[in-house]
This record gives sequence, structure tokens and C-alpha cells, in this order.
Amino acid sequence: MKRNFLKLWGLTAMFALAGVAGAATAGSAPLTDSEVAAKAAHEIRMYPRYTIWDNISVRVNDGNLS
Repeated sequence: MKRNFLKLWGLTAMFALAGVAGAATAGSAPLTDSEVAAKAAHEIRMYPRYTIWDNISVRVNDGNLS
């Protein structure tokens, strides 16, 4: 049961990321560094297991998130 759940979750995540990647390359203008940082910060805040004890640092350099 747990294995099936993980498989289903993995497939869902893969399709979601593929959709986002496809939408991002469909002729839209590239994002600025501040837009990439804002999107990354939003995704981190939406992570359900993120707590005040987590120390997360995000840097964007020429569109690359590190």
C-alpha cells in the first residue's frame, strides 16, 4: 500500500513538473532573478513540513537557483 502511494505520488510530481517546464518554455519571456527568488520563496513557504526551525537560504544568479 505504501509503495503504491509513493509510486502514485512520484508520478504525480513528475507530471506536474513536466507541465510547469512545458509552460515555462512556451514562448514566455525569461524570468528575472527577483521573480525566480520570489517564486522559490513562495514554494518554500507552501511546503507543509516547513517550520520555524528550518534554516533555508536561497540565492539566484543569472536565473540559476542555488
